[in-house]
Amino acid sequence: MHVLWARTLLSVAVGVLYLGTLLPGGFWLDTSEFIAGVHTLGVVHPPGHPLYVMLAKFLSLLLPFGDIAFRINLFSALTGVGCALLVAEIVRILVDAVSERQIIGAAWLGAAAGWLFATTSGAWMQGIRAEVYALNTLLILLAILFAMRFWDRKSHGAAYAFSATIGLALCNHHYLTFFFLPAPLLMLASTQNGRDLLSSRRCLVACSLVMCGLLAYAYLPIRAATDPVVNWGDPTTLERFFDVLTAKTFQGSVGAEASTISVGDNLGIAMGMMAGQLSLVGFLAAIIAYVFLWRRARPIAILLVAIVVFNCFTKAIMMIDPNNPDDYGYLMTGTAILVVGIGVLPAFFPHHIVIGACATALAIGGGSLAIAEYPTLNLSNERSAETVVDASLERQPPNSVALVNFYSEFFNFWNAQLVYGKRPDITLVHATFDSKRYKGAPYIASLARRAPHLSELLLQYQKEGRFPAEALLNLSRTRPVFLEPMVDNVMAPEPYTNPGLLWQIQATNSSSNLRVQDERFWTQVTKQLTFDSALHPEALKVLSFSHFLQGILSLRKGNPTLTKTIIKRARKLGAKSPKFDELHSISTLIEKAGNSGRFRELDAYRLLNLH
Repeated sequence: MHVLWARTLLSVAVGVLYLGTLLPGGFWLDTSEFIAGVHTLGVVHPPGHPLYVMLAKFLSLLLPFGDIAFRINLFSALTGVGCALLVAEIVRILVDAVSERQIIGAAWLGAAAGWLFATTSGAWMQGIRAEVYALNTLLILLAILFAMRFWDRKSHGAAYAFSATIGLALCNHHYLTFFFLPAPLLMLASTQNGRDLLSSRRCLVACSLVMCGLLAYAYLPIRAATDPVVNWGDPTTLERFFDVLTAKTFQGSVGAEASTISVGDNLGIAMGMMAGQLSLVGFLAAIIAYVFLWRRARPIAILLVAIVVFNCFTKAIMMIDPNNPDDYGYLMTGTAILVVGIGVLPAFFPHHIVIGACATALAIGGGSLAIAEYPTLNLSNERSAETVVDASLERQPPNSVALVNFYSEFFNFWNAQLVYGKRPDITLVHATFDSKRYKGAPYIASLARRAPHLSELLLQYQKEGRFPAEALLNLSRTRPVFLEPMVDNVMAPEPYTNPGLLWQIQATNSSSNLRVQDERFWTQVTKQLTFDSALHPEALKVLSFSHFLQGILSLRKGNPTLTKTIIKRARKLGAKSPKFDELHSISTLIEKAGNSGRFRELDAYRLLNLH
């Protein structure tokens, strides 16, 4: 009865927390890609994440309420609740296994640990956004539970369940799953029963179950063959299928060349990101618990410590950014295991008063985290990206062409069209032509089928291998063409006009007042943003970068006054980057010098290095 009540209370508490801060819509940073990919059953970014796409789509079809984006985001919330329940169950089992006498409050101790984990910024963030990390952590925690069952009961059924779960996890985020696998293998190698399993025919059965789980990857080429709009890597050939599977596009983000920081330093940053979510006291409590576990249940101690260490390595050999929510998604499993350690520690002092006090402390700690993180993680009213994208789409004339590069903006435009059916007459083009994959050939072929009016543009890009500025100018004679201001100088500044989020390209010089056009667009947008609520930090990040690009383009056009207007608006929105201070100083120097023409060929990187 205690177990049932503890699970029920935990589920309700975490569910209310996540649902209360859940983003109902889909316009929020790169999650828009997953919203669009799931809705269209597309091939979302490498390695395709077929399990996530299929499960999230299945849930969205089952639910009769809410818009599509809410249903897909809700899938992450449900997996987040599942993660909290699994943390609670793992703690309960370990407390019963390592204590010298039965502990009545084990279920409540587990529930308190689950609540603490659910309120950490990493778990909470992944529980309210359309991403793969909450599902990945759910599968890994489930695999840990089966591994513990095998250790405790010597059940071969638990070993088979572990294998099937790993097969499914590999179809969701294989990179993180590969880094998890050494931990259970070390645990098996540390026990006689484990070594017997590894050397027996049952090991072949277990491997076969892993392979069965991998059959979900057959979804990728089958779906890609239907030419969906969301079709990363176009895995319709064996080579492309393998490249998508191995996330070839992102392989440059892994290894010594991916970061200027050493692996050792990165490892410290990753561990600090985990520990920072639990406080120094919580981190030390987990370490002490591992020491006690080493003495009483060494195979489990090996399992848990190895999971934390290898999970840290997933980011230590990559670029790492403590401000990126995805990085906390990578470290979500390690954080969960640290919480397990915190939850298990009271079992080594099995007096009922100690257990009750520790369970209460964990619950209060989780409540304190919830209060502290709520202002940042409450996305229930976040509509800034949607507001800006809608204003941009409404502003564009019929049958326009829009070239967008910055990933967050591109995904948001994508989502607006594919999910909500807004302005289907606008041809949305990735401004780099997806050139990282096969020189853009699959993307260009797909684009040519959907948009024959871009034939000249695509032909010039294929022939010359550079941005087709001349063809774009020719196209602007027959269709309205818009281009996101870009850091690299893909075009001379003269054709740009009508500022906003996207700037219009015109073959002939326009005499329009850029400052008036800029104010006309952004005054309406900023009023709406201010009326709704304060900008979320992640939305501010996107808008700040967009304003930075616009300020650079204004300087290239010889209009430092407009640049200052853009900087002023960015600061009013909340941007505090020193880059804007430097950009403002450069604008002032140009105004004093009265010679802005020499800046027309400079890009943002060179401008910001001028003194």
